[in-house]
Amino acid sequence: MIRVLLADDHALMRSGVKHIIEEAGVATVVAEASDGVEAVREFKRTHPDVVVLDVSMPRMDGLEAIKHIMSLDSRARILVLTVHPERQYAARFLKAGALGYVTKGIGTCELPEAIRTVAGGRCYLANEAKDIVAMQLLVSRSNVAPMDRLSNRELQIACLIAHGKRVRDIADELGISIKTVYTYRSRLFEKLSAHSDAEICQFAFANKLVDVPSDQAF
Repeated sequence: MIRVLLADDHALMRSGVKHIIEEAGVATVVAEASDGVEAVREFKRTHPDVVVLDVSMPRMDGLEAIKHIMSLDSRARILVLTVHPERQYAARFLKAGALGYVTKGIGTCELPEAIRTVAGGRCYLANEAKDIVAMQLLVSRSNVAPMDRLSNRELQIACLIAHGKRVRDIADELGISIKTVYTYRSRLFEKLSAHSDAEICQFAFANKLVDVPSDQAF
């Protein structure tokens, strides 16, 4: 039986995913986490066969959690299960060390298969993501889209800015200095040809990195 660590900040989602996994008889959930920090801690404690985690989690997001987990064990098997479009995130997470990337809209039969595949050390992608990911992984640096020119940290800070976080709040949340946040913010301006936080927000909303507030207009 495949031992799974399940990380998602929504308890109802964890419950549903756990039911699907265990009902299929493929795996058993040995630990759960509600944020990235807990995910890393539970990985150290349980050493699961597969980590199934979400992209957007408090304290430490999925991408940072993957980096920490891979630093602990380069053989870790990680499957990203998210609501975000594959086009925006899939290649980035595969480069960070994840073996699989699927959205929460997949069928109940596909998730157990994805877990089984990743547990075997093979890559698993939803069909609609395969061609897009291949193109992103092969494209040359001289011809990348603005999204793919951003580092993982720059993308993270762009999302926090789009969520209305102030520089000091971002520094506190990420455990870095205010000066460092300003440095990353300047890089975002340069790489996105932006001149204000509002333009960074526009970029984040346009690329569906965050949900557009119902009362927000640009």
